Amino acid sequence: MFCLQASTPTYRFSGPEQCKLVLNQCLGVQSRLVNDYVIFLDVEGGSFYEDFLSCEENNILKLWKEYDQYHSIILFRMESRIHAAASMALHSFIDIWALNMSSILIPTSTAIVRTATRAKRPDCAWQPADLPKGRKDTWPSIVVEICWTEPRNKLQK
Repeated sequence: MFCLQASTPTYRFSGPEQCKLVLNQCLGVQSRLVNDYVIFLDVEGGSFYEDFLSCEENNILKLWKEYDQYHSIILFRMESRIHAAASMALHSFIDIWALNMSSILIPTSTAIVRTATRAKRPDCAWQPADLPKGRKDTWPSIVVEICWTEPRNKLQK
């Protein structure tokens, strides 16, 4: 569904405290993780909106990346130092580009894009400060996902 490795750690959700415990454990061993993702199954919509969307900003539950309400699955990304550095560099690059183009873009990277059955948080996103007449601010204009690529021979293994 999320195109992740079969070895991605997967857990059944039994509440926010259990989720926090697992995520903290994963952060503690992140350098030894096979990949940077963790999946929780059986996350009902009500729990997602109550436990993940309404929690305070510094809560570990804010690490969620994507939620699929139809399948009751939530995906967390345990951000690595490489990913964080790439994200910051890209933010700086786009900001400088926008200034040189005399464009005023507003970063909306924390904006959550929702549909009827999914919620997703981009790595980086921007939209114009002044939207064209009639355009809603529901969707950002530029959305970027940061990913780590592997050499072709490693991907083929």
